[in-house]
Amino acid sequence: MKNAYIFIDETGKPEKKDKSEYFCLSAIVINDVNRKCLKDEMGKLKQKYFGTRKYVIHGSQIKRDLIHRKKDPNKFSKDFRRMSLSINFFALCTIINKKKAYSRDWLKTTILEKSYKMILSNLIKFVMAKDYRGQIIAEASAHEQDLHLYKNFFHFMSNG
Repeated sequence: MKNAYIFIDETGKPEKKDKSEYFCLSAIVINDVNRKCLKDEMGKLKQKYFGTRKYVIHGSQIKRDLIHRKKDPNKFSKDFRRMSLSINFFALCTIINKKKAYSRDWLKTTILEKSYKMILSNLIKFVMAKDYRGQIIAEASAHEQDLHLYKNFFHFMSNG
């Protein structure tokens, strides 16, 4: 059995009033060796564009921070793409069209529940098929999302 790290993060907000059209939940599955490579390469990219390896990348702030530092966002995108294509990892995601979801009378909690259930269901199937043992690392923008992650994780664990 191989070790893997599973990073889960979201893009967009599930709230109806938020300007984002979609709520996306993504998972990256990466092994030990490639994780170390990714960490090193991301550190170099952060140092080059943000002046420190400790910079925390948030989609909503990248462009502003790059412009503030007089760095070209397009060049950053190209370097980021080149770096990510050079490292082996697997990506899984769920994408919810919020307009459609709310037109079907979904609530914010429905979006979160379905997103986390789907991503975890697919992750479990994936790690089993690849014979991985995984460690989940998640950074949710709100504690409510953590609760949906835990709830769905324990749902799958208690039901085998």
